[in-house]
Amino acid sequence: MSGGLGFGAAVAAGALIGTVIPVPGVGTLVGAAGGAIVGIFTSGAVDTLYTEGLGSVGDAINDGAAAVADTGSAIGELATGAWDAIF
Repeated sequence: MSGGLGFGAAVAAGALIGTVIPVPGVGTLVGAAGGAIVGIFTSGAVDTLYTEGLGSVGDAINDGAAAVADTGSAIGELATGAWDAIF
């Protein structure tokens, strides 16, 4: 369930952001990045709401933010590992 809602949120946010920025390549890149962030946040938040119920909105927001932070850390580690492997 969280995957589907996260995907839907990512597509909607990415399309909206990409449309608002009128520069062709920039709008696409910023929309994709923004959509990914929104999708990851939504997925993490929905997981918490599903397991703990609607009374846990604060926890859901924290878990959504943690999911974004964890993903950012993983991407950073991957980039560092690739850089170290090349150079």
